[in-house]
Formats: sequence, C-alpha cells, structure tokens
Amino acid sequence: MIGLFTIDVQVSLKDHPDVKLIASLTIIVNPCKINSFTGSASVNSLDYLLGSEAETTFALNFIQVNACDYPEELTFIDLPDFMTFNIVTKEFLIFTEDLNNAATQYSITVINTIEVPKDYTYAESEVTTAEVTLTINVIAGCDSSSFKDWTLLDESPITMNVKDEPITVAIGPVEDSVSRVSGNKDGFTHCGLREYKIIDDSSISNFVLMDTEALTLVFTATEDTMIGLYTIDVQVSLKDFPDVKLVAPLTIIINPCQVTTITHSLTN
Repeated sequence: MIGLFTIDVQVSLKDHPDVKLIASLTIIVNPCKINSFTGSASVNSLDYLLGSEAETTFALNFIQVNACDYPEELTFIDLPDFMTFNIVTKEFLIFTEDLNNAATQYSITVINTIEVPKDYTYAESEVTTAEVTLTINVIAGCDSSSFKDWTLLDESPITMNVKDEPITVAIGPVEDSVSRVSGNKDGFTHCGLREYKIIDDSSISNFVLMDTEALTLVFTATEDTMIGLYTIDVQVSLKDFPDVKLVAPLTIIINPCQVTTITHSLTN
C-alpha cells in the first residue's frame, strides 16, 4: 500500500451526464511511523556464582510503539566471552566453568537499531535506537574467598616496657573478597562468621589476652621475666569454611621497665 497514488473523482448530473466535473486526488501512503522505541530486560543486575551450571538470564524485550515490525539489529558492547545470546528467544546464557579469574563485575550495553523510512520513496531513513544496560557480578564461592586488608598485618612490631600501661590492638573485623561482591556486599555477611585465634600461645599466654567479642589483643607486661622478643601468629578464618584463613605474624618486644624520672628529698 505504500506509495504515491492519483485517483480521479467525477461528479455529473444524472439526467445530463455531459455535465460533469473531475477532481484529481493525490494520495501518499508513507511507511509505518514509530512513536517510540524502548528496551527492557527481565532483570538489569544479577549475581552469578563462578563455575555454576549454565544459566539463562537477562531476557530482553524491545517494543516498537505502533508495532511497525521494522527489522532490528542488535549490537553488544563489552559482552564477556562466557556469555552467549539467543537471537530467537532474546535471552543470554552464562557459563563460566572454563574461565579463569572471572570473579568481578561486568557491565554490558545492548543497543538495538532500526531504520525508519522518511517517506514512501525510501530514499532516506532515520536511525532509531533503544539501549539496555546490564550488570552481572560473577562471584566465587565462599570456599574460594580470601581475606583482604587486614589491619593487623600493619601492627608489627609492638613495643612496650615492663610496667607500662596495657596496649590494646584491634584484630578485626576483616573483610573477605566474596562478601565484598555478593549478598549485601558489606564484606562480611555473605560468607558468615569469622573465627580468630592465636596459634600456639603457650609462650605468651601470660601477657597476651585475646578478646574474641571485642576483637582485640591486650598486651600486659608486669614482670621482668616477660622481657624479650616474641613472635606470635594470629589467625582469622571463616567459621563455615575453615580452609579460608589468613595468618598475621606479630612481633612483640618487651623491654625492661623504663624510669622516666627520679626524685629525692632531704630531711633534717
């Protein structure tokens, strides 16, 4: 139906048919007009566990208002190589089994392009696009997590003197890598509770106290017998995944009691 058409419409007197007039009409039928072109996804962000079974996700839906059904051309920007797209169902399939070091965040942009003819001649077209941005967090399981930025690693050496005031050192909390990118992403919650302990504390049990509720180490030196250099290992681990652990070696130096002032008085 698209095109330029000319028709003649005639009026005449019925009883005097030679009395007539013809009006020529030009009719232009242009291609379907798009009022809007929009795109959406079933979800715009999701977490995917590294090495899980293949998962179909991110179903796309593009709507041409007026349902003109112009051919669509999809372009993918930053599509990871572990994701494929089914052009028929307009769904993505994700599978990371063979991918190394994939635990990170990916942002994918999908641009759908259609060409809309300006008029019946098809001489010129207008390009119209719809864009959808998708985010996927590929995460490792908690059994593959690791601890990050443990401030206790920066505390060594700890130096004090006999009879000094006790020294308190914070030992936590310490974030793990998987909890940073999954769940509520606070660095702690997703992989569960941590456990802290001193490995082989037999030589220092008389001057080091660990408070697992306050997450502190308290060093108290009261006797000359405590003078010396000590090395202790403090370990943090995931309670439900005990193989996920980190050890911080601490050096403690206890020096002899330091006299800061000497006073005297004379009596008559």
